[in-house]
Amino acid sequence: MCTPGSEPPCNPGIAVVTLADLLGRLALGLAVVVDGPRDRPVRWVATSELDDPTPYLDGGELLLTTGLTDHDWAGWVDRLVAADMAAVGFGVGVRHREVPAGLVRAAGRAGLPVLTVPERTPFIAVGEAHVELAAAAELRSTTSALTVQQRMARSAAGSDGPAAVLAILARVLGGDARVVDREGHRLLGSAHDPAPQVSGVLRRMLAGAARVATDVADGRTVVVQTLGSGAERFLATESAGGIDAAGRAALSAAASLLTLSDEVRVARADAEQRVREAVVVTLRAGRPVGDLAAVLGLRVPPRVRALRAVPVPADPARVLRELHDRTGVLGCVAAGGLHVLADAEGPDSALAVDLLVGAGLRVGVGRVAESSDASAVRAALDAADAAAARTSAATPSISWEGYGTRRATSLLDAASGAAFAADVLGEVAGQPELRRTLRVFLAGLGRLRPVAEELGVHRNTLRARLARIEELTGRDLDSAADRTDLWIALAVDP
Repeated sequence: MCTPGSEPPCNPGIAVVTLADLLGRLALGLAVVVDGPRDRPVRWVATSELDDPTPYLDGGELLLTTGLTDHDWAGWVDRLVAADMAAVGFGVGVRHREVPAGLVRAAGRAGLPVLTVPERTPFIAVGEAHVELAAAAELRSTTSALTVQQRMARSAAGSDGPAAVLAILARVLGGDARVVDREGHRLLGSAHDPAPQVSGVLRRMLAGAARVATDVADGRTVVVQTLGSGAERFLATESAGGIDAAGRAALSAAASLLTLSDEVRVARADAEQRVREAVVVTLRAGRPVGDLAAVLGLRVPPRVRALRAVPVPADPARVLRELHDRTGVLGCVAAGGLHVLADAEGPDSALAVDLLVGAGLRVGVGRVAESSDASAVRAALDAADAAAARTSAATPSISWEGYGTRRATSLLDAASGAAFAADVLGEVAGQPELRRTLRVFLAGLGRLRPVAEELGVHRNTLRARLARIEELTGRDLDSAADRTDLWIALAVDP
């Protein structure tokens, strides 16, 4: 009997030989007396003349008898049905010329198929035929499993890769297959809502530090197994009923291919991160990277914003890899922290700061520099270092430009600073787009073209925003005094 355990479960409802297969062996001369489902699996062929042979049977057998003992056929049939016999084969010509009427009536009422075995056919021939049919079916199953594995291997090498492997596995199992994380969230594969069993099996497996766990309930089988050496990604499958040998082979092949694919993905990501680190280290040393980046096939943004994150995170490679995946930044581990170069054209640098602070780091935001000017990049990173040195738990992010005004703003207490900012900024204070436009404009010393490029807008759009800022604040952006007031207001009300 199959029970949930640590291995993919067997399926007692799937056998390799059926009643139809045995009836198809014409040389045996078997004939149907009491019909029933001919696709009923026959697990084995047994012979007995006992009044109660069930202690020596395991269920699913074709029981052969000659009726040498006078039985209470109704009770005899009831015992066989309770023991889950597949069918009865009655050998005629030994004691009975035909199947006893009592047996036919009892078997008909109980739905137990009865076949006749002619006198010329020895019972051992029926058993041998079963073995031959089982061997042939096993060969077909093995051939089918190899075909599936070959198809999976070809798919794994294709553009869809792991997704194609999961699709094939789902078809073989007649259910769903997906890759999930430790919380059971789908990373790849079937988008259907997983059965509630999946999260329970995953929790049980993680709690027991097992590599694979299964659960059979409500006619569904769930198998969860770890992919690779870590415990971060898992293959979770659901199927109706149990899993036969071909299904177990497909499950094993899929797990191996997905593990290999994951290891290749991680290795490729690590190699790409080392390339990005080399570029940042080279720029940090004040050396140009144009040729190096071209040889390595790495795109370096024309204008970069320098960031410094401290301290060094527990897993810097993972932080830098995730940061790149989300924002496209280049980064490396530097003494006591991270150096990051973000694309200055767009929101990448702001998002990178948010992600780094969210990871528990403090961030100094340096200046923007042309990436082709290695000395300027180095100076921008120095500015980021200076800003990061002045961060704290209360102020986890400081920009170099903002730090430059702190000596003036420190003369204002919090209440005075807030009142001053509210008076100077007016309605601009509540409009993030205009606040950012004003901040970049002042930091860019009023040069329209680079300011528009950093904001990612047309110069006419920038002029319209600046006119709106002058209207709402009552300040003249061409006035040095008004610019100073606006800059201080932004500094005390960041």
